[in-house]
Amino acid sequence: MWCWRCKSDMPMLDEEECAQIDRLFGDAMKNDGVFREEYGLPMSQLSMVRDSVPLLRNMNG
Repeated sequence: MWCWRCKSDMPMLDEEECAQIDRLFGDAMKNDGVFREEYGLPMSQLSMVRDSVPLLRNMNG
């Protein structure tokens, strides 16, 4: 897929990678929403962000 920011073709996640991220986001969203509201935490403190960003970076280089 063409990336307008870097002006080059970028690889997309395959079916297995997409399923991994989907599971991670789904689990985290169930748990993080209530916790964030209760303690007033920023998004960067949530497990959805904390756990998924390194995985996505590893998958996409």
